[in-house]
Amino acid sequence: MTSVTPAGVEQLPLRHLRRGKVREVYEVDAERLLLVASDRVSAFDVVMNEQIPHKGAVLTQLTAWWLRQFAATVRHHMLSSDADEIISMIPGLAPYRGTIAGRAMLCLRTEVFPIECVVRGYISGSAWKEYRTHGTLAGEVLPAGLVGGGDVLMAERGDREDLLMGGLAPRGGHGLEAEEPVAREDGHRLVAEHHGAGHIGGSGRELPLQVLARREVEGGCLVLG
Repeated sequence: MTSVTPAGVEQLPLRHLRRGKVREVYEVDAERLLLVASDRVSAFDVVMNEQIPHKGAVLTQLTAWWLRQFAATVRHHMLSSDADEIISMIPGLAPYRGTIAGRAMLCLRTEVFPIECVVRGYISGSAWKEYRTHGTLAGEVLPAGLVGGGDVLMAERGDREDLLMGGLAPRGGHGLEAEEPVAREDGHRLVAEHHGAGHIGGSGRELPLQVLARREVEGGCLVLG
C-alpha cells in the first residue's frame, strides 16, 4: 500500500469525473464509478496542505465495514473495496494495484441526494454549543437539562423513538464548497425520506463503536442505464 498524492491518483486509466475534499471520482462505465480516497485532510470545509499517510485506506475500509454491517437491511452503492476483486472486474487497473489497494471502492453510480444526514447519539461539539446557547439542535427544540457528552439524544416521534437528526447541505453544489446546517424539516423537503440514515444511526449504537457521538450518512438513487 502506498501513500497517494493527488497526482498519483489521477494517473489511473479511467475518466476523472471530479475531485472531492478527500476522494477522487472516476467513471468506469454507465453504471459504475471508482472512488479513490486520497490522504488529504479536510476539517471545517478546509483542505489542508499536509497529508496523513494511509488515511485514505483507513477511511475506505471503515466505510466498507459499516456498509457490510447494514447490507441485509439498507441497500448501498458498494460493489467491492478489495483491490484484487476490483482488478478482476477492471483488468486495466492491474498495473495500479499499489495505488488503489485499500483506498479504492468500486460503486454503483447513483444520483446523490443534496444533503448529508448527521445522526447524533450523544450531544457534543457544535451540537452542544448550539444547545447551550439556544436549547436547540439544527433549530429543533430539545428537552431541557441535557448534559454535554452524556445524554443520548432521543426525541419522541409518535409511538416510537428515533435518533435526532440534522443535516448539512452544500453551498453551491458538490465538490469543495462549504456546507451549512439544515433542520430536519428542510432535509425532508430536499429528500422525501431518509429513514435509512435513522436505521443506520440507531443500529450503530448497538455495535462496539457506540462511543461515536455522530455519524454522517449520505444517500442517493440508483442510476439505471
